[in-house]
Amino acid sequence: MSVIKTGHPRFVTGTHKVSNHWYGRAATITDVDGRPVTRGSAAAAALWDQLQTAPKAFRPYEIGAPWSAPGNPRWFSGPGEQAEIHVGFDAVGAPRS
Repeated sequence: MSVIKTGHPRFVTGTHKVSNHWYGRAATITDVDGRPVTRGSAAAAALWDQLQTAPKAFRPYEIGAPWSAPGNPRWFSGPGEQAEIHVGFDAVGAPRS
């Protein structure tokens, strides 16, 4: 796991939204089971699945990865997530779906 706060820009790329990394509420996972996160990594894909189905109290507010989840805009895939899994949590008390 890397980049919790240090080394991450304040704003989400291309927006004026302050990143959850900036507040220390997000982390970047670059390796799963000792292997790099890639679209073809079975271990990373399994983690992606587990994050999406975690109990609501523990489920990340936002998940970025090489895969997308249609129907949930906070679970995304973009150029910056092709070699990582981004796990972000919103502020305490924020609405959860």
